[in-house]
Amino acid sequence: MAISNRARSKLKILKSFSPGKHSVPLLVDIDGRKAVYKKSSVGKKLTLAEARSMVAAVKNYHSLLKKAGVRVSEIHSIHPAKDPTVLGEHYFVSSIEQYINKRNLANIFSSSPRKKVLLTFRKMLVEIYKAAGHPGKGVRNKAGIMIDSKPQNYVLGKDGKVYFIDFYTPKLEDKSGRLYPYIERLHPTRSLGELQTRFQDKRAIFHVLLAYSIHERPDLRGEFEKACADFLNKQGEFRVQKYLDLVAKRDYSPTNLVKRDIISKIISSKQ
Repeated sequence: MAISNRARSKLKILKSFSPGKHSVPLLVDIDGRKAVYKKSSVGKKLTLAEARSMVAAVKNYHSLLKKAGVRVSEIHSIHPAKDPTVLGEHYFVSSIEQYINKRNLANIFSSSPRKKVLLTFRKMLVEIYKAAGHPGKGVRNKAGIMIDSKPQNYVLGKDGKVYFIDFYTPKLEDKSGRLYPYIERLHPTRSLGELQTRFQDKRAIFHVLLAYSIHERPDLRGEFEKACADFLNKQGEFRVQKYLDLVAKRDYSPTNLVKRDIISKIISSKQ
């Protein structure tokens, strides 16, 4: 749906979702229609040029995902907005996006019956691989399109299909492949190499999916691992699965991911 300036001015906040690291999502009502209003990079002191660059990056990334067949929530509008939280002429990125479900897949995994969880997990594998396995510039372990595979970044639609909803984190490169200069400021505790690995290395992408899924449902660890292995082997991703087999003998809990130990292991891995 197109959002007019008049309708945007009548935006009514219905509830707040759990804030992400870089955005504050709100469920809003616009002329009787629900939507998600996001404020991204608030307080990060983006210049207007940087905010415009981020808007272009998000639009480009969203378009890449759609062309690759990834099911995504629609972006109705996105633009730079003046940031009132910091002194000076600084900006954040404001967007209004399609509302699909108030519960992300991490919520669904933690509270749903085994059969529903495993069916949804298998659907996630397919959606993630549409990006990670895209033939664009993927080479060996490198994903064709970068993706953040945490279940928190996906929702289940009323149609029973899985949708990706986070277009803000995996946007490190411009169209020419150069890193955006403000990335380090948005991620002060992470190296650029770590960020690229997390979102661009297929081993890391599926490792992250398994780690967070197992965190929500440790009782389904073996079934998650088998479903992932069956899927990757069917796609011919034997190197990725060999890596996951090695990691499974150790520990790939979200605690390690939060501490970022796993990223350095992936970078140094010879597998």
